[in-house]
Amino acid sequence: MNEQTTAIASAAPTPADAPTLEATIRQKRLALSLISTCHTLNHLQYSITSVLFPVMMTELGFGLLQLGALSAISNFVGQGLQVVYGLFTGFFKRSVILGTGNVIVGISAISQYFVGSYPQLLAARIAIDAGSSPQHPLGASILSRFYPKARGWALTFHHSAGSFGSFIGPGLASIALLYMGWRTAFIVFGLASLVMGLALSSSASTRRRPTKPKNARATSKPTSTRTASVSRTATLSSPLLF
Repeated sequence: MNEQTTAIASAAPTPADAPTLEATIRQKRLALSLISTCHTLNHLQYSITSVLFPVMMTELGFGLLQLGALSAISNFVGQGLQVVYGLFTGFFKRSVILGTGNVIVGISAISQYFVGSYPQLLAARIAIDAGSSPQHPLGASILSRFYPKARGWALTFHHSAGSFGSFIGPGLASIALLYMGWRTAFIVFGLASLVMGLALSSSASTRRRPTKPKNARATSKPTSTRTASVSRTATLSSPLLF
């Protein structure tokens, strides 16, 4: 009786052998590169305004008071909506929210080509703020799940990517103004955010179906082998896990 009990216990899969959904190295690198690049572009969309807004002020007819109000409203919307997006994660995938937000950033940035007045510019900037708002909380959350053993490194890389966007933005905007107007510059920078948002959304929605064993009728396979096969299938069939 004791020998039978021992045999059954040894045949049962242990918690360590249980199938787990772990991201592959390729998936981790893809998630880190896409999310961090989106973070870079989000900060770039803000930093280029320090060069482009002074050029726009005369043409659109607004002054320093309106510029200050625009900056205040922008910060209020961008920071305040982070709480709202955190609540949405209970109903939608974080990757979908993050990708959609970056698409909104890109489309709204491109729409600045058509603005002809201060209220229109204000509406476009509010839309950009609403789209970029989930980047910090959701991007950090996704990367924390991808890199549980290197969470600090992943979050530092993500944060540094945003700072890099703030650093290069004014320089790129100045170079852009040498060859094009501010309207065309917004299209160029907006297209970059739009493309990355679409790439993030499409990568997150890609799923691979689990592969079936070659001999489905075989039942004499050792338990440890079957468990390892299930674990490998679960890993391969998992999407970007966010």
